[in-house]
Amino acid sequence: VSWAPFVAGERVLDVGCGAGGAAFTAVEVVGPTGFVAGVDVVPEAVRAAEARIPAGAPMVFRVGRAESMTAFEDKSFDGVIASLVLDWIDDLQQPLEEVARLLRPGCRFVASVMAFDRLRPADAEFMGQVLAVIGRNAPGALAGRASRASIPDEPDDALAFKEAGFLTPEELDVTLGAVMERPEDAWPLFSRSLLGAILDEKGQEDLRNTLAELMPHTLYIPVRFLRTRRPG
Repeated sequence: VSWAPFVAGERVLDVGCGAGGAAFTAVEVVGPTGFVAGVDVVPEAVRAAEARIPAGAPMVFRVGRAESMTAFEDKSFDGVIASLVLDWIDDLQQPLEEVARLLRPGCRFVASVMAFDRLRPADAEFMGQVLAVIGRNAPGALAGRASRASIPDEPDDALAFKEAGFLTPEELDVTLGAVMERPEDAWPLFSRSLLGAILDEKGQEDLRNTLAELMPHTLYIPVRFLRTRRPG
């Protein structure tokens, strides 16, 4: 939100909004004269976001997919944000075209993605054991994206930005630290992520046991921020 940057009165869309973390930050910036919308494929997440809307806040949340955000009109937003959601989309072409459709000319798209190709060796080994749990319990759940370069470095991803009409994204790499002394420190981090969500009860128990064996560990999580805009 701060890297967009937004100003009072602007209209912002949060794609893959989850329970609304980025959307609620955005509405504080655009204020009562602005507007913030969120869209997410998970109905439970949308209901959780709706329950958090402050009285009178200019906000709305909708269930929908990034590939087809038909609830919103062409050129109806000054900015679009996508927080840690592009990683889970195998083909970015259609979602990026939808974002471009919704943006007014000259307006911007800001996203954050995981940059797993920047993991430290110790963290790559740690995440490898976590992903092995996924492989044992949910085969194929992460097929495709896991073996690709981080967005936007994969050639197909770079081409998708270009063909959707966006300028070459600016990149800003940051690192977030997660200190995990005990299994109780690690479980909230992973159980609330997509990795935890795709596991059934047996798989989650497998993940708990795996994390317990890996403690203590400080995980340095590489995050990449992307900023681009629709020319005009």
